[in-house]
Amino acid sequence: MNSSDYTQEERARFRGGVNREVTTFLQRIESLSFGDNDDDFSKDLDLDELDISHQYDDYVEKKRHADERKKLTKAKKRELEDELEKLDRRLDYATHKTRALLREVDAKRRGPNETEATEALARYRAHETERYNLSAVRERVKGELGKLAQQIKGV
Repeated sequence: MNSSDYTQEERARFRGGVNREVTTFLQRIESLSFGDNDDDFSKDLDLDELDISHQYDDYVEKKRHADERKKLTKAKKRELEDELEKLDRRLDYATHKTRALLREVDAKRRGPNETEATEALARYRAHETERYNLSAVRERVKGELGKLAQQIKGV
């Protein structure tokens, strides 16, 4: 549970309870009066300065913000890992297809019809270019994953 799970009314009730406890504690200390020369120390106290609820709220808000940032970073990391997995599959397929086309080019090169070999070579080059582009995208995604991993460690 974090502070966002509570309503404003519940937060106000909590702050009021904390303020009452602080006031009661200060009254008990004052009633003990260990012979201090300063009997009027309670008059010098400003209870608004002792209000710790705003400090608590600031801490909770910072913690909530850090938690949200961490969740978003982890979600982005999962998303990039999924994208990397898809790219790996596409890259494997493109590599397989490129090798098959290369074998086809080699077979047609040995045949009597040179135009078929030229067409097969053009298809091979197109698939090789696609495979190269997929590889570049994969490396970019891997770089982003590395940066996110560092951010998660730093958060």
